[in-house]
Amino acid sequence: MTVDWKKRPNLIDNISAIGVGKAIYAAPDGDKINARLLIAADGFHMLPCDFEGLSLESLSFSTVSGNGNQYVISFDDSGNMLINGNRKETILTSPNGTKFTVSVDDDGNLKATKEVSDGNKK
Repeated sequence: MTVDWKKRPNLIDNISAIGVGKAIYAAPDGDKINARLLIAADGFHMLPCDFEGLSLESLSFSTVSGNGNQYVISFDDSGNMLINGNRKETILTSPNGTKFTVSVDDDGNLKATKEVSDGNKK
């Protein structure tokens, strides 16, 4: 059977569905009968409460094309998103392909700055 790793696999009884040793369950009170499923072949089964108190300095991603590019997403002390340590601006592309950098001032006013073909802003 060929697996398409870009889609969630179907559950198969006694293989990927509930079965001994086929998934990870949590039973903090020792009640194995009512244990909660955490990870199985169809993915992660987390609840919002599973992330209480979680603190991450950054998230690291690698490109899927296999060229080895890695990107680290983090935030500075002012709450600005950083990609590879650099402040990330929001760039939107219009239907005709024109790129605009979008920013907001302290009063909530939006500003779109058009980028010219040499990569500079105008």
